[in-house]
Amino acid sequence: MTEQTQFPWDSIIPLVGVLIGFFLSQVAESIKNYRRKKIIKNAVLHELEIIKETLSDAKKNGNKVSKEKFPFITEIFDSNMVELASFLKPDQTICLIRAYKQIKKLNTPREKCPTGYFQVVGDEDYHFFSETIDGTLELVEEAIAKLSN
Repeated sequence: MTEQTQFPWDSIIPLVGVLIGFFLSQVAESIKNYRRKKIIKNAVLHELEIIKETLSDAKKNGNKVSKEKFPFITEIFDSNMVELASFLKPDQTICLIRAYKQIKKLNTPREKCPTGYFQVVGDEDYHFFSETIDGTLELVEEAIAKLSN
């Protein structure tokens, strides 16, 4: 008589379950990371759009920004800069850093930075030179275009 050997399904089924569970957890983690990256990128784009709108309004208003719209908010970029650099393309990262570097200069008084703001006695608005507004607006528009791709 020949003995039939049975396949040890009892030991294989739990292993298959563990592998499926591991695979599903990796897929869930990837989806979570993708969503987080997308949320951060969209938040930075929104932050840049607000700055672009403010700079465009300043050009129309004699290179002045009202005290309600100043200083330019860069909090989203500041708190997520390292993470952004980890998933953006190098040219996107460089463009974004250049734009925010110039925005931060606008937030600085002219006494400390030649491209910063100045105030006129009796006027609560913040004033800038037109070439400063134009150059910053150009950098912001370029960063928006690169991030939108």
